[in-house]
Parts: sequence; C-alpha cells; structure tokens
Amino acid sequence: MAVPTFVDLQGFIVGKNFIVKEVAKDYSKHEHFISYAHELIKHFITKIIFINNTRETQDCDPDNFTPANPLVTPTHIQPE
Repeated sequence: MAVPTFVDLQGFIVGKNFIVKEVAKDYSKHEHFISYAHELIKHFITKIIFINNTRETQDCDPDNFTPANPLVTPTHIQPE
C-alpha cells in the first residue's frame, strides 16, 4: 500500500477535538481526530509555572530586599 502525497491539509475544531481532513492526490479523504487542546493547555500552564519558579526574585525591586543577619538584633526590637 503506497502512502499518498497530501495536497491539502485542512483543520477545524469541533467541541474539544481538532479534526484534520487530509485530501490526497486521488481525492480520497482520510480523517484523523486529534484531541490535543487539553495537552496544549497543560503544556502552557506547566511552562508558566516553570518560568515563575525559576525567576522568583528577578522581578522584585532590589531596594526592598535586604538579606537578614541572624546574628544581629534589629534596632527597632527593644527589650522590655
């Protein structure tokens, strides 16, 4: 069985399925039902979470961030 060379590739969304209709040279139609919308959303959310976790303090204002020194008591804390 020879693999046809596809001339046209049409895709459209029905519900949550992305349907691809391939039209071959001999004009016989082959339909493939590909449901990848869920996978695409999962990949996008995973990418956003990864970027947020790797860039935690990169977007912060450096003037508002001072590392704490655990050996020195801050001046605003006074003993009673």
